Amino acid sequence: MSLAEDLKDMIYVAPYTGHDAYLKPAFGAARQVKAMVAGKMQLVRNAQGEEVVSDRQVLVAEEIGLRDAVWLPGEDYADIGKARQPKAVGYATDQLSGERVWKVWL
Repeated sequence: MSLAEDLKDMIYVAPYTGHDAYLKPAFGAARQVKAMVAGKMQLVRNAQGEEVVSDRQVLVAEEIGLRDAVWLPGEDYADIGKARQPKAVGYATDQLSGERVWKVWL
C-alpha cells in the first residue's frame, strides 16, 4: 500500500514568494494537493521554539513550507484571508518504499 492511496482529501497550497511593495506577504498561484487531514488538538513547537496549539494535522507527499498559505477542504482558496499558515512542518521517509511523507500542523 502506498501513501497516495491514503490521501483522499484535497487541500490548496500557495507558495510563499516574498513580500510585496507594502511589505505584505506575497504568494504564488494556489495548487491542489492530495492530503489526509485529521482534526486533533496537539501542542507543537513552532519555528521560534514556542509551544503553540495545533488543531489540524495534514499528511502530504510533497513539501509545504512554514510560510506557505494552506486552505483545508471546502475553504475558499481565492480568499487569502481564509488561508492558514503552518505552525510546524516535519517529514519522515518510509524505510521500505523510500517515499517521503510530510506532516504539517495547522
